[in-house]
Amino acid sequence: MRATRATNWQVTGARHRAERGQAVVEFALIVPVLAFLALGLLDFGRIFYSYMAVINAAREGARFCALNPNASDAELAKRVTDSNVGELGQPFQEWVASGRVQIAAWVTPAGTVPSGAGSTACPMSGEGDQVTVRVTVDFKPVTPFISNITGNPKPVSATAVMTAPPA
Repeated sequence: MRATRATNWQVTGARHRAERGQAVVEFALIVPVLAFLALGLLDFGRIFYSYMAVINAAREGARFCALNPNASDAELAKRVTDSNVGELGQPFQEWVASGRVQIAAWVTPAGTVPSGAGSTACPMSGEGDQVTVRVTVDFKPVTPFISNITGNPKPVSATAVMTAPPA
């Protein structure tokens, strides 16, 4: 009877050692998938945050151009940059300086269809005209694997339209 108990214990111990090896293999198989998901979520969060900042920059630029017709391209770029310093901080100013941010503005007279590629300065607008500003930022993912899938850099663009107020 005693020999039977020892044999059962030896079989049970061997089974536990085999299960521990199985757990290590399963862990090794699932870690890359979890890492890919975590890094993908990180880049998705960053691109979403950048998109929100670009939308706000386009709105601020459109409002500035609607209130300040014929403002220079430097004034428009400064207004768009200054509005984003709180959201994206110093990198946004560096992106503008390095050309990673493109700003285009154009005016659509009241009752007409928008056309043209726009300019970098605020266009002359009259009462009721719609001023459109598009801000585009080249977004670079942090993770190399995600950047290989989506392309590097990935343009993030937003357009805002404001109606020029009465003079």
